[in-house]
Amino acid sequence: MTAHHAGRPPGDSSQRLEILLADYQACREDDRVNLATLVAVFGVFVTLIGLMAAAVTQTCQFKPKPCIATPDFILAATPLIPAALLAYGAMLGVAAALRSYYMRGLEEEIREHVSAPITSLGDIMPASYMGITTEVVSLRRGRLPYRLLANLIVVVVIVVFGGYTAYVGFHVGHAEQIVMIIAYATVAILLVWQVSQGTVGGRAFFERAAQDFLNNREGTALPRVHAGTSLKRPRQKPSLIAYLIFPRPEDWIKWLIAPGIFLAAAWSSDSFARWPTFIALWLILEYLIYAARYQWNDIRGVEEDPQHSERGARRRLPVGSTARIRRNVLASLTVAVGRLLAAVLVGKALGLIKPVLTLMALVFAIAIVYEGLRSVRPSAPLTRPTPTVVAIWCIAGLGYGVRAGLGFVAGGLPITNSLTWIGISCFVFFGIMFVLLTWVLEAASSCYIDNNGAWRTKGEAALKAHLIALLRYVPIPLTGTQKPQAAGHSRGRRRRVYSVQADGSQQRILIPRGRMTTPWNLALAISATLGGSLGLGLAHATPSYASEIITITFSLVAGGLLAACNSQRMRLTIAGSAAVVLFGAITLFGVWPYTLLAAGPWLTVALLYFFFRGSSYRDLKEFGPHLLETISSSRKALGLGPILLYIVIGKRAWRKGKFEPESPLHRTRKAPV
Repeated sequence: MTAHHAGRPPGDSSQRLEILLADYQACREDDRVNLATLVAVFGVFVTLIGLMAAAVTQTCQFKPKPCIATPDFILAATPLIPAALLAYGAMLGVAAALRSYYMRGLEEEIREHVSAPITSLGDIMPASYMGITTEVVSLRRGRLPYRLLANLIVVVVIVVFGGYTAYVGFHVGHAEQIVMIIAYATVAILLVWQVSQGTVGGRAFFERAAQDFLNNREGTALPRVHAGTSLKRPRQKPSLIAYLIFPRPEDWIKWLIAPGIFLAAAWSSDSFARWPTFIALWLILEYLIYAARYQWNDIRGVEEDPQHSERGARRRLPVGSTARIRRNVLASLTVAVGRLLAAVLVGKALGLIKPVLTLMALVFAIAIVYEGLRSVRPSAPLTRPTPTVVAIWCIAGLGYGVRAGLGFVAGGLPITNSLTWIGISCFVFFGIMFVLLTWVLEAASSCYIDNNGAWRTKGEAALKAHLIALLRYVPIPLTGTQKPQAAGHSRGRRRRVYSVQADGSQQRILIPRGRMTTPWNLALAISATLGGSLGLGLAHATPSYASEIITITFSLVAGGLLAACNSQRMRLTIAGSAAVVLFGAITLFGVWPYTLLAAGPWLTVALLYFFFRGSSYRDLKEFGPHLLETISSSRKALGLGPILLYIVIGKRAWRKGKFEPESPLHRTRKAPV
């Protein structure tokens, strides 16, 4: 023990260790979220550069007529969007560097409380993960191959961003060129300097930050606030304001579906001219229409969602006391209706009212049927899927077909084209696979492994029928429900009953092969088969029965092999090998350079399947970045009639929020006196 800690009371050791472990666990959680956010930022950056490059090449500065007339200053400003993403990534990287040094300090002190190393790892003490990882990933003294790969990523990002910026700069006026040189050179210098501070100069950067903290550098000390107890209000997590701004932030990955399809369709049809229309409809669909649809779903599930074991990670509509539930439900309903009105107004202003109304009708027609089916409760515990459950499984993928249809039509493929419907069907089954794999992991999160290694459902779990029915396809029994405890006493002896390592939300239950005849494997087979046929059409392949039969057969067999694998390494190998073979085969029938699209649809399906089979439910929920939390404030909502409100939000939300003692649909009128 160091001299600094020598004066610590003897009884303080265990309490201090608990604080250190709690701090270390919080830092590890932040590190996982930070990594997932960086991955999401990188994916959005690559997609954005592709969309913007395709868009600017259709302007009159880049091609003769017909073209889109765009002022030079707008083109000159387009690199600001990827620059903002790069700046955000650099900020996350600096925070990660500071966190790594702090965690290594925590590990060093935690090891002082441990007397023996980890048995299976030789002399390695517990709480050494960050120290060992740093020996490889550190850009100061890490392994040379890793440093080369990390530097390669940085160089590629700089080349892509710098190349796009220079490409735009060569096609604008001299005044805009001068402004671009000054502005983007300053941004580049700041980014390079900040990245170097957080990587190669990380040690000195951490030391300066720590010294500033210890010395209470001017402007950094917390203000001293004295307030009466009557002013203290409980903090609500998650924030209602954050939820209303962006419901379900973990679903950001769905935003990439339509842009990816648009790029592929526009490339195949040589029709990038409709990119402004696509971007407008894409934002209206995802941020206004689908966000309102998610809010409606969360309102109807306000009774079930708080009982979910992963309610914190799911970040659904915040609940609390009865008054707060009522207020939050009305606030969310108001914002959802406002989103739909905004979609109509924006569509009208842009001359896109017909496609906006069509998208709105499709999304909410699917939503109405889905919510109606979900309201049907089984009369007895499920032993096998009912027709209602199967219908829910199937209808859950239709929304992905809407997104795909937007991408194909905006990309230049007519709605009457057979290839468009092949693509829409492919992504409908892609969506079914996506949703079912998510739901089976969600069902597993409501279970745990007991001391005997048997799966049991948690006592507080409120599993929905369409989730319960999926458990029969994985080794999780539907019986043996009991409430797990963190620790307990049994006959005078402390006995660990339940640990976080045995929590079903952290178990990657889909890595083993398991049963082949599962709903998600059936959806994989159909989606992969249609994906091969879609790639054949996008590659402008010469139509023939031979090419169709060969491609469809190979895609189906490769999808079956993917499902039959018993390890993630083998799944990745099959996905890559099949994509190469598919690309090579379609090259014989297709037209260059459209053949580069040949394996894209099949590979998209395979990689998503690969990702889910190697994930736990917690992995999925931590993939998206956290939104900023603010203090919730909401007032009275729209004065809707009680009967209409009851129909819209559902019986469970009405009862949970205690809007009125009884249902307005079953209220008896008193006889007039």
